[in-house]
Amino acid sequence: MAMGLGGAQRPAFLSVGLLVMPLLATAQTAFGQVSQHIVAATGDAAPGGGRYGDLSGFRYAINDSGQVAFWATLVDTDAQSAILRSDEASTFEIARNVQQAPGGPGTFSEFAGPLYLNNAGQAAFATSPGRNVYRGDGATPVVRVASSLIYDRYGFNALGQAATYTGETIKRGNGQSATTIVNVGQQTPGGAGTFYGVFGAWMNDAGRVSFFATITDAPGGNEENEGLYHGDGTTLVEVTREGRATPSGVGVYASLLHGQINNAGRTAFGALLRGTNTASDWGLFAVDADGTAHELARTGQAAPGGGSLVYASAHLNSYSHNNAGQMAFTAAISSSVGGNPQQHGLFVSDNGALTEVVRSGSLTPDPTRRFTGIGAGSMAFNDVGDIAFLASIARSDATVWNVPPDTRSALYLYTEGALVEVARTGDPLLGSTINFLTVAPTVGSIGDESSGLNDQGQLAYYARLADGRSVLLMATAVPEPTGIAVVGISAAATLLVRRRRKS
Repeated sequence: MAMGLGGAQRPAFLSVGLLVMPLLATAQTAFGQVSQHIVAATGDAAPGGGRYGDLSGFRYAINDSGQVAFWATLVDTDAQSAILRSDEASTFEIARNVQQAPGGPGTFSEFAGPLYLNNAGQAAFATSPGRNVYRGDGATPVVRVASSLIYDRYGFNALGQAATYTGETIKRGNGQSATTIVNVGQQTPGGAGTFYGVFGAWMNDAGRVSFFATITDAPGGNEENEGLYHGDGTTLVEVTREGRATPSGVGVYASLLHGQINNAGRTAFGALLRGTNTASDWGLFAVDADGTAHELARTGQAAPGGGSLVYASAHLNSYSHNNAGQMAFTAAISSSVGGNPQQHGLFVSDNGALTEVVRSGSLTPDPTRRFTGIGAGSMAFNDVGDIAFLASIARSDATVWNVPPDTRSALYLYTEGALVEVARTGDPLLGSTINFLTVAPTVGSIGDESSGLNDQGQLAYYARLADGRSVLLMATAVPEPTGIAVVGISAAATLLVRRRRKS
């Protein structure tokens, strides 16, 4: 069985039904190959009538069965957009914007917010007006799961439950009834203040919802008026709050970022600190279900490849917490390597033990290219420790601070301790070339059912072509003996790209 960074087992690496490329023997040292096929593309026939116009670079998700849910605009039909789910054999329409909305009144209008897909094949989506959340699988009638979505963010889990928040209340729905998680005006657990505002909908498979809260009437006043909590409608748990000491006892929390709760009940979060020096005043932390706290990463901490972690722009507040309790994050690196004062890197923390995935300035799997930047917020992290991420790359004679022409954006999959290039801008595809790439991330506060990467190592990603068309693809890295080259779409002569059949 294949093993990921955290040691969790997963089924066979190659997904059923994918075409495997012939071995490409070159001088490059590499992990393996990439098998790819197209899920949907502009101009394809839509199963409910019409053709796909544009696809979304972020509204798609893949589950562990290799099913992909996606949003598309429609042409040559009276509908403007649709939500669909595709597997290897066929594509099903879940909803289109002219159909009657279950529970009414009226029809579906504009689809809003993220798109989710769980392992049961249920997709969750929101519509405007009304901001209701619905669930469908393409085979059974669509069900309204939750109502009154104020923000275009919500949670969804393996049980088909959705969590929504308005700033004044957080609720969880299952399609039949709604459960209130918390309301403003309630006392915090322990009675040390009153909830003034509640925000967040990251939810685990047990139905516990993680949220950030502002607090009034706190004993410490403005020094402890923020907190992180989770609840299931019966109990509320305080994870931590402003003014509490860090696990190391060096400094206290000054400001808290959103919490991400996993299936074990462990909540991970970022925090700005006070009571410490400026070199170590930002960190990533986690609190287990039993209250045990962990320091996962902190500015000033040594980076495995040299230098130390520092906060810069979006780095160190862009993170993803998986069900194995690991945290993937980007950070700036204070380093004098090559005379460059600062680099960026992608890391994984396992209770504070750091693994460096990649840093700017290092060579890509293609030794003619070098990483020049790591995309903060553009990564998906699965439960076996694989990471899909976007990076900027340039010729290998580039330095981080002196980038020559021909800079590209590229998509990579980190798996089994190796980097695999999936695609890069400039690659040929469908008679055109790729000029933009995205991957649906697991960072933020909405949950892992929105991910572009599943636990089988299958990666769904988006490409926009130079001729204006958009394409949704699925890639799988195929392990091969050392000495076989890693390739992306650029090896067009040997890469077999197969179109899915439409039902």
